[in-house]
Amino acid sequence: MTTAPDRQRSVGRDIGWVGFGAMGWPMVERIAGAGHVVHVHPRTREQAERLHGLGAVAHESLAAVGQASEAVFSIVPGPQEVHEVWCGTNGLLTGMRPGSIGIEMSTTGPESVEDVAAQADLRGIALVDAPVSGGVTGAARGTLAMFAGGADAAVTSAQDVLEVLGTVYRTGAVGSGQVMKLVNQALVGANTYGLCLGWALAARHGLDLQQTFRALTGGAADGRLLRLEWPWLLEDDHTSGFAASHMAKDLRLLSRFCADARLDPHIVDEICTAFATVASTHPTLTATQALGSALARSDTTPAGVRPQTSDAAPTEGSFS
Repeated sequence: MTTAPDRQRSVGRDIGWVGFGAMGWPMVERIAGAGHVVHVHPRTREQAERLHGLGAVAHESLAAVGQASEAVFSIVPGPQEVHEVWCGTNGLLTGMRPGSIGIEMSTTGPESVEDVAAQADLRGIALVDAPVSGGVTGAARGTLAMFAGGADAAVTSAQDVLEVLGTVYRTGAVGSGQVMKLVNQALVGANTYGLCLGWALAARHGLDLQQTFRALTGGAADGRLLRLEWPWLLEDDHTSGFAASHMAKDLRLLSRFCADARLDPHIVDEICTAFATVASTHPTLTATQALGSALARSDTTPAGVRPQTSDAAPTEGSFS
């Protein structure tokens, strides 16, 4: 049964949405706020209530979401979930009409979206892979970068909705968006690890961490990531930003992608292990910058060396 919202709203396009994680919520809020009619399949009472507040139309299955929508967006954790959402029993493709558009925004690697695109094509449905970069902040502000792979006509058809979320960069055929995202993650993963290592080195050698930040922003190390994550570390904020577990997942995909390109994935694997270890052994240190704190305050911290700041030193907080 379809449940219509009580309140009146602007008429827009019929847009299906799947995925209500840290990224999915601010994205679907922007889509609904732009006046589009959002069709959803809530899995919990909490989701249903929050989505009703956005004016979304609830359906009993993903197939029903697909049938009601001219374009369906998905952003879920990984390849297995992507396959289940699109190709599973009562999945989106079983309900979507020929001529409709699917937009897969998860980071899954090219093979996963190419497989779904082939199944969609048999039903007369065009799939665009459009993974995103910019984090939760970019999702909320509508400043995401979206790497769109797919037929030009399909990307153009979805462009007005995509632009509610940020900037669209066309990358080529289906799967090329995933390639671009993994290139992106090679840079982000290496830079984030470097930042965490830098924090740990500065802390273990007793540098003033506020002054270190000011010094680093004055030189070649300056950049968006430094200005975003170093202040979080200064505030003992280990939850804002990109999840360490998601970084590890992306780096596992990147490792396989490097091997396929005959590039040594050893360094990628080492960095992946570092983020995965923090995510699995420190349940309260959930974001990527938490690796810096874990390195700085591990059991091997030299005796007598304590991190300093110009103001108050960070509290011990949730470190084990």
